Amino acid sequence: MVVLGRRGRQEAGRPGMGATVHKVLMQTPAPVLLVPVEAPLPAAPYRRVVVPLDGSRWAESVLPLAVRLAKASEAELLLVHVVPTPEMIEARPLEVEDKKLQQALIERNEQAARSYLDRTKSNLSASGLRMRTISIRGEDVREVLCDLIQRERADIAVLPARGHSHRHVSDVPYGTVASYLMTHCNVPMLVTPATIRSGKAQIAVGHNCLRLPLAAQA
Repeated sequence: MVVLGRRGRQEAGRPGMGATVHKVLMQTPAPVLLVPVEAPLPAAPYRRVVVPLDGSRWAESVLPLAVRLAKASEAELLLVHVVPTPEMIEARPLEVEDKKLQQALIERNEQAARSYLDRTKSNLSASGLRMRTISIRGEDVREVLCDLIQRERADIAVLPARGHSHRHVSDVPYGTVASYLMTHCNVPMLVTPATIRSGKAQIAVGHNCLRLPLAAQA
């Protein structure tokens, strides 16, 4: 595991990670713990570990590490999914039927998200962890996740460098959601490389060779 501090602002007041963090994320095969300079001192041990899930294998691949981290701290594991508003391709304002179709898609996706989170929670029940699931709708997945992570007073968020978008663009080290959270959220982020060794995320297998952050070891 690589541990790095992240500055809150780049030049001209823009959020940013800095060249060193970007280079490490580009090159290291190990998980990277990013700690914002403005982050408050974490509780020892951690009280709440957040895992954003989008249904992809890449997102699920962090579950073994998140479970191990939560168990070591006896922390609550919070599984989160954001349901975005589906786009409707139309040059003019949406007609009544278009709006009905959009609402039907939203309701369908919200139900699918709840079922997915419940199923994931059930698969992890043998861990004995305290767990909660949150499915929330929002226009911008990145902003909603950032707000939720901070509102829930998470001590740490565990996420992959890439999620669903990895299927389409695999030549960059991290996706738009991970990039936004790493540069805008004042909560430590444990980011894993966007690699999957098998066709499925192996929930039962943990990263036993990794040393946990100090707050989890206390």
